[in-house]
Amino acid sequence: MLRPQSFATLSRLLVAITGDALIAVGAIVAVVLIRTHVDLPLTRDLLPPGKFPLDARNLLVFATTLVAALGISGFLDFRVSPRHRPTLFVALPLQMAMVAVAGTLLEASWPRTVFVAVPFLEAGAILLWRRIIARLWRERRRTAVLVGEPEALRSFTTQLPEWLTLAGIVSVWDPFEHPAYVGQLGDPKSAAAIEAADELIDVGGSLAPGRRALLLHLRGPRGYLFAPAVSDALVSGAPFGFVGDHPVAEVSMPGAYGLGAASKRAFDIVVGGLLLLLASPAILIAAALVAIDSRGGVFFRQERAGLRGKPFLMLKFRTLRVHDPAGALVRDRDDRVTRVGRWLRRYRLDELPQFVNVVRGDMSLVGPRPEMPAKIAVIRETVPDFDLRLFVRPGIAGLAQTSAEYDQSASVKLTYDLQYLCSWTLLLDVMILLRAVTTALSGRGV
Repeated sequence: MLRPQSFATLSRLLVAITGDALIAVGAIVAVVLIRTHVDLPLTRDLLPPGKFPLDARNLLVFATTLVAALGISGFLDFRVSPRHRPTLFVALPLQMAMVAVAGTLLEASWPRTVFVAVPFLEAGAILLWRRIIARLWRERRRTAVLVGEPEALRSFTTQLPEWLTLAGIVSVWDPFEHPAYVGQLGDPKSAAAIEAADELIDVGGSLAPGRRALLLHLRGPRGYLFAPAVSDALVSGAPFGFVGDHPVAEVSMPGAYGLGAASKRAFDIVVGGLLLLLASPAILIAAALVAIDSRGGVFFRQERAGLRGKPFLMLKFRTLRVHDPAGALVRDRDDRVTRVGRWLRRYRLDELPQFVNVVRGDMSLVGPRPEMPAKIAVIRETVPDFDLRLFVRPGIAGLAQTSAEYDQSASVKLTYDLQYLCSWTLLLDVMILLRAVTTALSGRGV
């Protein structure tokens, strides 16, 4: 099974759509050329070239209607169960119906030959194209470790696909009678098997939600698959894939590994560098105001935990008086804040120097806000999963900062951060940045 949200799934879909559109174009071009140059016995005369020109409009109609009909009929859903295969007997008549509707709307006249010959040419080409796609994206053999409770394990192990090699079985509590049994969840041997396997599949059970964060700790950003319970459908909009006949959903941090991490870093370098350039006049003016307003340095440097917990010095404009202790939470009307500092904090301008951290690679434009290493150690005592945030670079803006209140608990902010990490896209980063700008311009900073 290709992961439902993986790059391989997306590339397979884009290639399939491109090929389907070209098949439609090729079919209509072939039929029109034959009708305009070959005198067929079943037609009265040759098709006049002006009656059906091979222009962009006509080609686009046939390409888009074929892709739409194949999509509606299920040909573009590569996650379907093996028992539910789409059929061309539905897709091609549906395409011709769409073509007829398009002809009415566009006041175009389609020759009858088109409705008869085009589907036949498309049918053969589509079947051949789907075989080529199946070979190009043939499921490679993968090793998988299953974790779960006895009843769910028994059900899952009987229907594994042939391309999946069972590398181990990990039980939640009692030992499980099976040749591939490794041990219980939490054993060092089980942890090693989980980390080494190509895939980890949580097959479910009554305690499945409680162990999902633990499994993410063990697997890291690449995450794992899990068999969703009925209740998961109430809160999750993630697409399902299949392992055999079993529906599975994916838990991962797509912006923290592979192509996602590379594209996120490229976005940070390009956009962050541009923003640093555009903000340089404001940075110079703010620096001058800070220097004039109160005694002390212009910038405030503080150690924060970065990617994988690696410490770095985060830059901000100094907004507190120099004799006040650093690290204490700033409240509304805090008398430690300078006059210029209050203005900078209100509009989040004190964070402009962090664009330097972004370009340097310490931070990202969007991500969980960086915390001090000592504070993380304290938070872990009550929120053990807090360090899951360290799988990505911390950000200037974050979902927790644009959605939660400044002084809400660490567990609430972690909920927002994990939601961001597990549903990351570049579009989501852009949306959060826009919301952060709105928050700053409204003056809702502290």
